[in-house]
Amino acid sequence: MVNIVVGKTQLSLAPELGGAIAGLACQNKAILRPWNGVDCKDPFTLASNILVPFSNRISGGGFVWDEVFYEIEPNLNDEACPIHGDGFQRSWEVKQKTLDSVTLQLNNGHIGPFIYRAEQLFRLQEDSLKINFKLINLGSEALPFGFGFHPWFPRNKQTKLQFEASHVWLEDEQYLPKELIKVSNGSHWDYSSAKMLPAQWLNNAWLGWQGEAKITQGSAFKSVTISASSNLNCAIVHSVDENSDFFCFEPVSHAVDAHNLPNLPGLKILKPGQSINADIKFLWEL
Repeated sequence: MVNIVVGKTQLSLAPELGGAIAGLACQNKAILRPWNGVDCKDPFTLASNILVPFSNRISGGGFVWDEVFYEIEPNLNDEACPIHGDGFQRSWEVKQKTLDSVTLQLNNGHIGPFIYRAEQLFRLQEDSLKINFKLINLGSEALPFGFGFHPWFPRNKQTKLQFEASHVWLEDEQYLPKELIKVSNGSHWDYSSAKMLPAQWLNNAWLGWQGEAKITQGSAFKSVTISASSNLNCAIVHSVDENSDFFCFEPVSHAVDAHNLPNLPGLKILKPGQSINADIKFLWEL
């Protein structure tokens, strides 16, 4: 575990557990849902996961690119599809650490046809955390890459979410995209004004996200504003039900199963040796 403290703010990282955030808190109030410190086998008990070289699911056992089918096997026992790449499952190295920053690096990323190196630079201030992400294609061919962040936020009866987006993907029974619809003002899918999460299951990808979201909490947790680079213009919201003590707001580069959608929406074609950067920032009041 790697810990940084700036003023009244604490950041805990777990390099060996997928380069994840294990905890982020200010004035002893959680900003991200903290890891319990016990379960090392379930990466989704951590506070935030990195998603690389793709986000969410790829259906059909793989995808066709440049007239070649690339197979990707499922990477979790309880999932029929490969999900979230392999970055969250691998051990990362601490490349550099200062009083207020940590750089983590993954040198052996490899799932399906994707061979890559990834890097995360965490910069902590008392009222903010910024993460700079870099991805490099180490393979011998150009491929469609994806990436993103998977933070887990605490939730209670006072939690509200606000963000703007133009469209949303409805999902089928396999959690795969079924229909793309426009977000209408005042509809179930409209979060342009702060509102509580629904009582029922929610697991959808919003397209045309404007790059900023606000999570308003009651007195138990810290409210936070999220901003992201323009290449993270898809937002996935995951919420189990009204009794759940967490929800996820995931800034990612592409929709679910984009490798099998027309025109590969949001995916980035990286040639051998080519790289791409993205960043996310969490901001809160002291």
